[in-house]
Amino acid sequence: MEEDVPVALSEEVVISHNRLNGSHAVSTGTADTASGGSTASYPNSSGPYSKSRKHDSNFDTTNGAVRDSYAWTQTIEDMEVRVTVPDNVLRGKQVRVILQASFIEVGVQEPGLVWHTLLKGKLIHNIKAEESLWSLLPGEHISIHLEKSEECWWDRLMSSEDPIDLKKISAERDYATLPQEERQKIQQLVWNKQQQDQGKPTTDQLKMESVLRKAWNIEGSPFQGKPYDPSLINFTAGGSFGKG
Repeated sequence: MEEDVPVALSEEVVISHNRLNGSHAVSTGTADTASGGSTASYPNSSGPYSKSRKHDSNFDTTNGAVRDSYAWTQTIEDMEVRVTVPDNVLRGKQVRVILQASFIEVGVQEPGLVWHTLLKGKLIHNIKAEESLWSLLPGEHISIHLEKSEECWWDRLMSSEDPIDLKKISAERDYATLPQEERQKIQQLVWNKQQQDQGKPTTDQLKMESVLRKAWNIEGSPFQGKPYDPSLINFTAGGSFGKG
């Protein structure tokens, strides 16, 4: 199955997603496959190669790290990887990115049809390869978006990397990514704070008052037959609605 996804580059380029026996290869052309194999592959060479420039310092690597030829950052749900490329890598067809559940390989094509591997190895955790994408900023870098298989914080991108200290990361989550139940709790906390600042009852106090109104005049109530007046009761826990 093949689906074409447009990528925002300086020219019109189409990224094709090719499923290869359980692996997922992303490329701007048809991925090569080893005969009888289950992964995409292409020639590698140690011939003439224009080295990539130093990594772009403007890339925010919060919760990530900067390596020799690439850098990465993360949220609890996904990873963003930036791989620097030589000045002469200007078109999508000069790039091949191979993504599998626990494997990544990035290569570029130099003049003379020579392919050079920039990044290759086992990921420290699994990704959703079919939901991951990449794009090229010509002559600058390849941006790769990786969807994590599970929500967790990674202490490295590749298993061969030195780990970062997870105690030092910013573990804050975007409000929009929180489950609905957690968002509702936050909304309630904000509303209660606004009520308190205005001297008005909070959610718990309103619930308590509702219960009190229903029980005020029932049989056996000490206030039966009297007009509703919560100031007659002192709420020792949860505050009061009157003078108490």
